[in-house]
Amino acid sequence: MSTLPSTAQQSIPTAKPKRNWVHILGAAGAVIVYIIVQSLHFTGLTPQGQGMLALLLAAVVLWITQPIPMAYTSLLLVLIPWMLGYIKPEVAFGAFSGTTFWLVFGVLAMGSCVAASPFSRRICLMILSLIGKPTFKRVLAVSFVMMLVLGYFIPATTAKIAVLFAILLPIVVLFGVQTKSRIGTGLAISIATIGSVTMIATPTAGSITAMAYGVLTKGGVNVSFTQWALIALIPVVAIFLLYYLFVSWYIKPEAKEAIGGREKVQEDLKALPPMSIKEIWVLVVTVGILVGWLAGLNSTMVVLVGVLLYVLPGIGVMSFSNLISKGVHWETLIFLGTVLALGPMLGAVGLTEFFTGILSAPFAIATNPFMFVVAMVPIMLLVVGTMIHIPSIPLFVPILIEMGPLAGVSPILGVMMYMSMWPQFFFWFIAPNFAMAKKDDIGNVKDWIIMSAALFVIEIIVWAAYVYIAPALGLIPA
Repeated sequence: MSTLPSTAQQSIPTAKPKRNWVHILGAAGAVIVYIIVQSLHFTGLTPQGQGMLALLLAAVVLWITQPIPMAYTSLLLVLIPWMLGYIKPEVAFGAFSGTTFWLVFGVLAMGSCVAASPFSRRICLMILSLIGKPTFKRVLAVSFVMMLVLGYFIPATTAKIAVLFAILLPIVVLFGVQTKSRIGTGLAISIATIGSVTMIATPTAGSITAMAYGVLTKGGVNVSFTQWALIALIPVVAIFLLYYLFVSWYIKPEAKEAIGGREKVQEDLKALPPMSIKEIWVLVVTVGILVGWLAGLNSTMVVLVGVLLYVLPGIGVMSFSNLISKGVHWETLIFLGTVLALGPMLGAVGLTEFFTGILSAPFAIATNPFMFVVAMVPIMLLVVGTMIHIPSIPLFVPILIEMGPLAGVSPILGVMMYMSMWPQFFFWFIAPNFAMAKKDDIGNVKDWIIMSAALFVIEIIVWAAYVYIAPALGLIPA
């Protein structure tokens, strides 16, 4: 029996659950998309391939509208095809044991360990003291410059993003706001999206670029390491500059500069106590990880060894149990594992060959360099949106070698476009970049879509100009 007076009971309003129409429409839309795709007939596509395509498109709708958690949708997308007999279990779940999955586990753990140490505050204050007036725009500019520099030294996009996340995201709280603020969102999404642009900085700037470079060379197109780097420098810098201007305009920071300004930053830096043993240990381990990456050692092995050293009993910055329970965002990892598994899954049911067979069609309009760039837009939307970008490289690069010269475009530029002109608003493909940015709700889907769509438009504009500029400057080898 209630102890409240009857009048008090009557005065308590009954809370009505809020209806989220986006979630309702998303759930209904996913079912409708699945039914429509299954009812169509695609020439050259097996029933398993069509079923997998229907499931993938339905999952995309669920990922965008999120009526259920992204990780839940991700598990369904690998579980249902296995249950229906479309794919074998080792194909569905193989990515969860792959090196890329554990690389991301390592970089997420690395970021948590560095952030948990006083070392993160020390390095943040040092950066702010060096840039003069500690404004959001200057911190953003630092992130772009650091990513550009790292693009020439660290041959893994994930590793570059992880380094900048660990170094720069702790700066956000010095503005008196949370990491999931507008400042944190702008910084996190910017770092995650521009990381992919640096993939063309050198022929070895990423595993995908190295693969494409190898296919290009086998196709009879030879370009040296130095020539490649010089050709890529101008478009990368131009994309960075224009994107920085857009983000500076789009993100409205809660505070224009760190609390107290430069004077407060310098005071706080001087007031820091001498480095403790644990802080020195974090510094040593972090430098060791960076050196290992720069030396070209296996990225996954290096960062996992580093993580074990971060949590070494007695000297580590946190316990291993705390790292597993609080330091690693498992929903991010589940989402990542599914995305990584999709390439082999689509290949197993024939979807990769199905899509690659129609990739040459847009080149029918490519009668000049500008139209070549225009033709690349639907191709990139197709290969990225359907998760076949990596599997299509050995099949599509020969098409670029053949079609590029017919439009007056060097195959080198064509491959660079293919490696860098990513429509990242297909966030389900940009793994682990999106998953890393969304860790702890720092970056939301809406901002990711808007900012990455702007980046895609910038990339189109830059490449449409550069296909004329590069030959005029004599940068393309004969």
